[in-house]
Amino acid sequence: MSALSAIVGQLDRMAAGRQASLATWAAGGGVFRQRLDDAADFTYEDIVLGADITALDASLAAGRVTNSYFARWFTLHNAYAVTLGYASLGAYLIAKGIRVPYEANELCSDSTSARLTPASVFPKGTLPANEADPSSAGMHLLGVFAGAALTSVTALPTTVGPAAIMAVNMGSAATVGGTFTCTNWVAATTKDIALSLSGANQYTQTILGQQALAAGVSVGDVGLQVSSTAAFTAGEWVLVWESDALQQVCLVSSLGTGPTRLVVPALVNAFTTDAIVIPLYRSVAYKSGASGSGTVNLYARPDRIIAL
Repeated sequence: MSALSAIVGQLDRMAAGRQASLATWAAGGGVFRQRLDDAADFTYEDIVLGADITALDASLAAGRVTNSYFARWFTLHNAYAVTLGYASLGAYLIAKGIRVPYEANELCSDSTSARLTPASVFPKGTLPANEADPSSAGMHLLGVFAGAALTSVTALPTTVGPAAIMAVNMGSAATVGGTFTCTNWVAATTKDIALSLSGANQYTQTILGQQALAAGVSVGDVGLQVSSTAAFTAGEWVLVWESDALQQVCLVSSLGTGPTRLVVPALVNAFTTDAIVIPLYRSVAYKSGASGSGTVNLYARPDRIIAL
């Protein structure tokens, strides 16, 4: 490659990135200011709404991703969280049971030289539909289970909180029987969780340790009834997930019996028995068993699909 080819190639990369930025932000329109207006919360609007947010929308619509505007966004929203009595924006989000995407936290770092608390950040990538090829979804690959070993093991970044571990059958009609040691996030204790796939379709997603919510819950309830608490640990995080629009992370206070349940702080959302409760972990290691006739990839599952 000549110097000229290198220069042209780099300019093309700049153009491709700018074109993608224009298309992406145009798809969302002026959503920063619009969403501020839609909040219908005068305390929030008085602190955050202003020329900086309008300028942020205009900059993005023109394809200019300017860190100074994003820095102001994070500064204003931290101020709003403090007004409500929280230590930071991250603390406010955790109190509401919501975590931010990995790339939003990286943007916070790029623009302010600081990141949100890791507990308030979920892993990178977007969540593909079940039985859809996950290879281009950008998720964090924790490891590849093939034969009787877990290879290509890569730890989660320390800037990210605990994650649901999602096993994806990468073959066709795989038969899998294996046990994995999953490490908790707060105290680094472990849980051994079995994965069993019998003739599963290609790209089938299975979340290690998940439990269906056995009874609906209301706002303010402090118990999540499940059939088994074997995959859960007191003092660790779980994700209650009913849909991308209805979910909550919470810290388990204790494991209860009569009925079998997870004791948590007062819930900020109501959930039906369509919801699942997912244990969240820091890492995963192979313990025993074999992948049988197929290969299984273990991913750190994003909490939700990212939408503009």
